[in-house]
Amino acid sequence: MYRRAARRLRGRWVHRPHRLHLALKALAQEQPIPPAVPTTKAKAKHEAFAAAVLGRMDGPVLRHAERRRLLAAAHGMGIERFDANLIIAAVQHERRPIAPTSGGSVVKPAQRRFPRGALILVLAVEAAVAWGAWAVFFG
Repeated sequence: MYRRAARRLRGRWVHRPHRLHLALKALAQEQPIPPAVPTTKAKAKHEAFAAAVLGRMDGPVLRHAERRRLLAAAHGMGIERFDANLIIAAVQHERRPIAPTSGGSVVKPAQRRFPRGALILVLAVEAAVAWGAWAVFFG
């Protein structure tokens, strides 16, 4: 209803932005404001789902099959897929280790070095082309 009324106002006041602003402001003040905070029932569902996620985790890892089962359970609880994935990510984030364990090692990826030989070859070819062009035009 709000969108339709706003479209009509935009069509009516297309060349008078000040009037359009006032009309849209009045229209927005007439509309009821939905609650910004989820109800306690929704909070309880989300907390129950977070507990289920925590129970299904294998250390800091959540297996793909378990994730699919959890998403199906969330659908059954009335939690949207986006919210369920967000809750899963939040639980995984809380569960991740902050620092490596004393016996573990941190594996650093190998650094790729720039091939100097290729750079030298490119520069030599460019120099030869420039010398040839100079010889043709000025020699």
